[in-house]
Amino acid sequence: ANLVFEELDAPEDRAAFRRAVENDFYFLLDVDSLPVWGFVGRQEEGVNELWTHYSFEMEWNANRVISASVVPGKPVSLDDAGLDAIDFTYDVVWKETKVTFGKRMERYRNHQFLEDHMDIHWYSIVNSFVTVLLLSAVLGSILVRILRKDLARYSLLSDEEAFDEEESSGWKLVHGDVFRFPPAKGLFCALLGTGLQVLVLGFVVFALALAGAFYPTNRSALLSILVFGFALTAGVAGYTSASYMKQLSSEDRRWIGNLLLTVACFCLPLGCVFAVCNSTALWHKSTSALPVSSVLGLLALFFLVSLPLTIVGGIIGKNAAQPFAQPCRTRKYKREVPPAPWYRSPIVLMLTTAFLPFTAIYTELYYVFSSMWSLKVYTVFSVLFVVFVILLLVTSLVSTMATYVLLNAEDPRWWWQSWANGAAVGIYVYAYSIWFWVVNSGLSGSLQPVFYYGY
Repeated sequence: ANLVFEELDAPEDRAAFRRAVENDFYFLLDVDSLPVWGFVGRQEEGVNELWTHYSFEMEWNANRVISASVVPGKPVSLDDAGLDAIDFTYDVVWKETKVTFGKRMERYRNHQFLEDHMDIHWYSIVNSFVTVLLLSAVLGSILVRILRKDLARYSLLSDEEAFDEEESSGWKLVHGDVFRFPPAKGLFCALLGTGLQVLVLGFVVFALALAGAFYPTNRSALLSILVFGFALTAGVAGYTSASYMKQLSSEDRRWIGNLLLTVACFCLPLGCVFAVCNSTALWHKSTSALPVSSVLGLLALFFLVSLPLTIVGGIIGKNAAQPFAQPCRTRKYKREVPPAPWYRSPIVLMLTTAFLPFTAIYTELYYVFSSMWSLKVYTVFSVLFVVFVILLLVTSLVSTMATYVLLNAEDPRWWWQSWANGAAVGIYVYAYSIWFWVVNSGLSGSLQPVFYYGY
């Protein structure tokens, strides 16, 4: 059957096909949520040849597609000066198979579990696991041998006794300021609530992926789960944010504005990015642009589901919040923070702390980015989940150690610093995405970078 008839009216048309063949361009088709790859052409003895016929081989069982593949044929030389048109054709061959529908993805999983692939995955996991053990040992030594004994002693002393102790040094000098509430408490609580919501959503998505709820090539199902999951978990953000705000603030009405900030701190930036990306897609007449009806559906989901659940969760969290119990008493007056060298500045501490968690995930980031932007398929969700858990462990451990370093430098401003230490992993991930774009993506044009760097 005829697929398309392409006339080579301009030299640019032939040059475009020749460039695609020289750079080994290939395509990815989605056949009933199954990936099908095929090359555009080949180079045979220095001659650029374009495939003009594609034979699709489809296997079926019980009226369901089990596998799909393509075999190219009928090469045409692009160096032929007399070539003025190309007729692309295709045919489909159906074969019955005994493989059931539930096992049709095993061929792709087996490819992911090839020895060369798994060696890379296991090396990354073992390296990260050793890092967790070392950090746990160091942190356990600090907490068990030093902090527990000193905290018990200082909680029994008055401010004057603790301050006048000649042997006091390091964090012991700031024990009366360490639980002084941070500035911008509303934003701090809102970010904590939203972060916990995203964490819960991540575990939900991983659980569905491990249970085989969606196919790796079915991007629309994954996006739907993310959108509806984020809306349904909004109560987690409201509960967490309002409960912390109740503990950190004595004003009863501040929790209302805090809930609005909780809703806006993630959804507002995401909405702005979506508006830019979708407008760009509409300008280019791309099929990735959402129509007006879908945008209205998202707005309805936000105002009718996400916002009410946030408010309900906030009310429950406000009423269930317990008074903030401080292990150490807080002084009435703030203690002056001594100047710190450049290598202990907040930015340097944040970047150095976040580097170690990033090293635990950068290997898997390549496979994830390749599946999203380089027409690859990622099916090893179990490995990705293990790496995700290791990321959480390493981030929590190094953030705790960084907080101890900060307090030992007689700087009690640890609230925002501890949050920034974990959030800074995103800076390295974004920097890695820039490197991936330049080196591995092969993307170009004006639409692709907007989507890539936006989302």
